[in-house]
Amino acid sequence: MVAAQHPEALANACPEQGGSFEFLDRALEALHAEDSRWGYDRKPAMPGGVSTDVVVYHYGAGQDEGTANVYEVDILSDQCSSDARPAWNVVTASGGQRPSWTSRGRW
Repeated sequence: MVAAQHPEALANACPEQGGSFEFLDRALEALHAEDSRWGYDRKPAMPGGVSTDVVVYHYGAGQDEGTANVYEVDILSDQCSSDARPAWNVVTASGGQRPSWTSRGRW
């Protein structure tokens, strides 16, 4: 739904190539409005300190901020190409970076 409502945000969803976080922000606003356990995938090595195409869901009890008790969901396929499109793929952490939940100070 976010992609259909904001195609320009989807087309500009690659911060590594000068794009913005608008698509990710809008997608998370929609998810977070439904369930406050949705958040950004904290990855310090990434632009802005978060993954640019993956969101996380905090499962279990306790505070959200900083928890590693998360499921990761890739919401953008071929993000930095002309074929960028919405996706919904549950992923497993790779590359030695353990995912954790962050709000980026938004909530």
